[in-house]
Amino acid sequence: MALGGTYDTIKQAFQDLIAPQLQEIKGEIVAVRGEMNGLRGEVNGLHRQIDGLRGEMRQLEKRVDERISSLEKRLEDGLAGVRSEMRQLERRMDDGFAAVRNETALTHKRIDDFFASPRTAGGA
Repeated sequence: MALGGTYDTIKQAFQDLIAPQLQEIKGEIVAVRGEMNGLRGEVNGLHRQIDGLRGEMRQLEKRVDERISSLEKRLEDGLAGVRSEMRQLERRMDDGFAAVRNETALTHKRIDDFFASPRTAGGA
């Protein structure tokens, strides 16, 4: 019977000392699980916010790319216009220089003809 009494004593000690602590630990585990679930919710919320920001960044990047492409097109068009005007100016200058060369040649011919003519040959 001494063995039965020892068992009962141990059982009572377990119920009096260890069981309440186990219940307290269970309560703490439940609280920790609740906090973990709350943190999971917050992390999921942060993931959604990050995904939203990524989407906004992609849209912004697309808009910037479109603006840059538009500016490049305008710049190319403007440069094409400037090049065209420069070619026209070059043609006008070439035409002007050709006209000056012709006038100069005609003037030289008149001078040559003047000095080669009989009225000026022999001195007046």
